[in-house]
Amino acid sequence: MKPKPKITITGLSEKSGLHRATVRLRLKDAGLYPPAGHSLKKLLAALEPDPKEESQAAERARLRHAIIHEKWRGLKHTNDRTESSLIARAIVATAVRKIDARMQEMISRKIETEYPAAVAGLDVPAARQFGKRFADELREEIRAMGDLWGDN
Repeated sequence: MKPKPKITITGLSEKSGLHRATVRLRLKDAGLYPPAGHSLKKLLAALEPDPKEESQAAERARLRHAIIHEKWRGLKHTNDRTESSLIARAIVATAVRKIDARMQEMISRKIETEYPAAVAGLDVPAARQFGKRFADELREEIRAMGDLWGDN
């Protein structure tokens, strides 16, 4: 008669895919530790995860991730504030209003006043040249936005 193979924690760990410490803990919780003297089927059944425990573990992991993310976000905000990387909303809104007013004025002046008179007797290439100059002026105004914050 063939002797029964010895059931070990390492063997159960390999069969179940769990870490040895987890196998030992689950067997102790089930009252099946040490594994010798118990059937392999009974031991493997004790190692099966409980669906309730899995959902609780997933919820704990989600909460842990949310807490870590919130701490990281707070540290990033504090760091940005200490390095003066943040720009106050009021400053941004004021700058945008100033630039918007200048651009609105320039667009209405060019298109409503200068364009009809400038292109009235011009051929197509000359009208395109006028449009290119106007586009360059608009680009320059947009670049001026960066100058308000010190960007070049």
